[in-house]
Amino acid sequence: MRLDYIRGIYNTVLLRDIVARKKVTDVALLESVMHFLLDNIGDIVSSNKIANSLTSYGRKTTSVTVENYVRALQDAYCKYRTA
Repeated sequence: MRLDYIRGIYNTVLLRDIVARKKVTDVALLESVMHFLLDNIGDIVSSNKIANSLTSYGRKTTSVTVENYVRALQDAYCKYRTA
């Protein structure tokens, strides 16, 4: 029951807020960026590092696209920038 609740919040924030407000066309890529950030929580990452990692996993993207998606996550308070 808790997992369903958390999934509901995730889907509401991710799909309704970020995708609709920022007009994200590649939802799978946005989810990949978010998963990367969650998998590397506490690590220092850059948009270039994320783009390179996702490209090596078969998700071709650019650092500019990743930066836009990270900014969208920050605007929705899913992630915050330190320093």
